[in-house]
Amino acid sequence: MIRVQLHASALNELFDIEFELLRSDTRLPVVVLRPKSDTRLSKLGCVVRIQPSIAPDTLPLRRLMPDRNHVRAAYVAGTTDADLVAEQATPQYNAAVVSDALQLTHMKYLFETNEQCTEFGRAAALLRVWLGQRTVQHIGQQQLMAPRISGFALTMVLAWLVRSANSGGVTGARLSSSMDAHQLFKGAIEFLAAHDFNHGALQFGTDADMTVFGAQSGAVLVDPSASVNVLAGVQPWELDALRLHAQQTALDLNHHSANHFSRVFLSAALTDVTAKYDHVFRLDIDMAPFLAARFGSEMNVTARAAELEHGHPVVAVQHRIAQLLSTALARQTRLVAVHAGADASFDDRIKATRRHV
Repeated sequence: MIRVQLHASALNELFDIEFELLRSDTRLPVVVLRPKSDTRLSKLGCVVRIQPSIAPDTLPLRRLMPDRNHVRAAYVAGTTDADLVAEQATPQYNAAVVSDALQLTHMKYLFETNEQCTEFGRAAALLRVWLGQRTVQHIGQQQLMAPRISGFALTMVLAWLVRSANSGGVTGARLSSSMDAHQLFKGAIEFLAAHDFNHGALQFGTDADMTVFGAQSGAVLVDPSASVNVLAGVQPWELDALRLHAQQTALDLNHHSANHFSRVFLSAALTDVTAKYDHVFRLDIDMAPFLAARFGSEMNVTARAAELEHGHPVVAVQHRIAQLLSTALARQTRLVAVHAGADASFDDRIKATRRHV
């Protein structure tokens, strides 16, 4: 529907309209506007990306807590009998909807944090640059799929360190609002180097029901509204890799004998996985078995619903491979990272997800 409306609008006269996915999630589409070559805007060389969102009062957010189900197993099973299969919680789906509705709320909270801590914005920008150097991955000339960990998530971590009254009991000192950008950045890096998000749930304030959020698998950072897990959908190996990068950066920042600016912010070698890992293996996987319908048994329906939770069939396969290899090699390696090749067009991804159901 949004595609038809955009192509029928005046925007179509000035822009070529495309669609992408935010963090490789089919539930989070992004409208991409590229100025047409015969317009004055083309001289700017800019690209406009718009993420559509719903109003905060569109849905009752309490009904989208992580212990609730909103992807009906009966639908996945291809039946109208709701009692045929058991429902299971859909925390990632729920978080995608809630985070969409709370974009303005989160922006206001970060703006307030920036008002209280004048160097917060600059420190957050440093964190995003640092993260980008370590998450935009490629093998040679082949671009890899975008990760789920984002600059927004790290900005919220920084805000938690600056504002949360609960941070004193967690590894890493609370950051003062009087610190400069470099001190805030260094403090955030040292916290990321020490804290294991996969085993240490965090929240802004004390309003969140941590028995609900903590019962779901994966890392937990509950937002200031106590409605959504900011880290929902981020794979455990991504956070393990982030912690290893932070540990190396913390060493660089504390090494006073040299200027490590280029190692921290300009190291392009970190984006090539062949230069980043000790061993690199390529797996060519036939996605057909993961996209075909699996009607017929409760076990198959449960497995399919779990895959749909990830918001993209490729991410679901990534997660399964990472779980298997991490378990098998737990005592032999510090990290097992599973990167996927660059994805197809938006249309192909949507069709694949539909076949996935």
